[in-house]
Amino acid sequence: MTRRKSVFLIFFLSLILISCTDVDRKNEIVSELNESSKPSISSSLDVKTTSFASTILMDTIKENSELPIESTYISDSKDLYEGNFDIAIVDAPMAANLYKDSGAHIKIAGISLVNNLYLLSDSDISKLSDIFGKTIFLKDLGNEFRQMISKKIGLLQKFIDINIIYYKDDDLERLIESAKSFIALAREPYISIINDDKAYKQYKINESLAAISTDFDDSFDMISEVIIVNEDVLHSKEDVLIKLLDEISQKKYSEPFISDRLVNIFDISKDDALGIYKNLDKVFIEGDTMKRIFNVLYDNIERLKLTSIFGQRPADDFYYVR
Repeated sequence: MTRRKSVFLIFFLSLILISCTDVDRKNEIVSELNESSKPSISSSLDVKTTSFASTILMDTIKENSELPIESTYISDSKDLYEGNFDIAIVDAPMAANLYKDSGAHIKIAGISLVNNLYLLSDSDISKLSDIFGKTIFLKDLGNEFRQMISKKIGLLQKFIDINIIYYKDDDLERLIESAKSFIALAREPYISIINDDKAYKQYKINESLAAISTDFDDSFDMISEVIIVNEDVLHSKEDVLIKLLDEISQKKYSEPFISDRLVNIFDISKDDALGIYKNLDKVFIEGDTMKRIFNVLYDNIERLKLTSIFGQRPADDFYYVR
């Protein structure tokens, strides 16, 4: 492999490897509990959701539970980096980066979703060179997130002359229609919405990794979303946190509640939302199993010499094990 290809592979893996886990761990939950520097003083739990799946999950729990929960959907990561939450359900890459790079003190408490991260492309991706020269679309999670990406892969991006464009969810379809050659890292419900009447190529991340690197195969599941918790919750509301984790475990396979706010946020019909959500790969993995999953992940990171991008293996205080 030429130096150019080697560098590009490191760059590409740096965007998506943090979302990988072994298929044998599929029915468990990875939880990141990061201790927050901004204490929560309300009597209820302030839960931030950042996605279609996590919003439906919390709406379903609120509809069927007496737990004191205030759930808010956010599209910007600023509150997360500042620690303005009790509990949040976030993209898997966000958890480890918040632990390392933000002022918030958090821990990971569980994994709630796997296999909801895809590559969408206007051409086949069967080998590494198929990625060269494309515009890469990444979900925009705010200025803090963009700065983090720039800090970790900025030099690599310049070296291989890759154009990264950050998108808000409702802009993705418009952006890719105007792109000449693209790859979008995206998830449901937008994969189904965009591909409803288009002929774009759609790949699960594990399939893409298998295509571009012999170090991976399609037996990998990808961690999509994790539950993180602010340290203050452990001191003042741990009993409510434990009840919420139990609710998440019980509700992951129950009939979902599709709220009006979900429909408005994601501009989707209730029937479409219900169908897409039921097909998602929902899990609940916590405790020592969750910890083992992240250690398997960092085994891969260290084997591929990507610690310069992701940092060193998280310490034991990264995990909340009740």
